[in-house]
Amino acid sequence: MVTGNITIDLNSKSFARKLRAISKHTEALANELEKIEESTCPGCDGVLIEDVLHSNGEVFANNISCSKCDYIKSDSNV
Repeated sequence: MVTGNITIDLNSKSFARKLRAISKHTEALANELEKIEESTCPGCDGVLIEDVLHSNGEVFANNISCSKCDYIKSDSNV
């Protein structure tokens, strides 16, 4: 087992910049992982494909289907 002490200067300007960079990239990673989760089929883990249909400049229907199985979710403004 390795033991020791680590000293971090919290008043360092570069340390603060490093923390901001970590925060920024952690948020971007979390957003990307959330997008992956949202685009995964709940039935088979296939990729979901979204089709947005427009009529007269407004969204008429929003269809989400799986590329592997028969999963379909449809929302329409009919």
